[in-house]
Amino acid sequence: MNIAITPVESNRLAGIGYDAETKTLAVKFPPNRTNPNGSTYHYSGVSPEFYAEFQAAESKGSFFEKRVRGGGFKYERQPDEQPADETAKAE
Repeated sequence: MNIAITPVESNRLAGIGYDAETKTLAVKFPPNRTNPNGSTYHYSGVSPEFYAEFQAAESKGSFFEKRVRGGGFKYERQPDEQPADETAKAE
């Protein structure tokens, strides 16, 4: 599932997104030493109201830690994004 990610101002998070049809929250984390492209996780069973609260939160990182990570949602790491292979485009 591909969910559009909107960048957020946060030291802990790179962006968030939401799919209302499946009630899935997407959270993208910034790049680090072990994952230079960052990582994305999908959290299931998230209501539109909860996502609206997340969007409005003054501190997205604190909201994530307390309400998402601590909220008991099932989650799944998404496959790492790979940069496009420029050699394939040249053919």
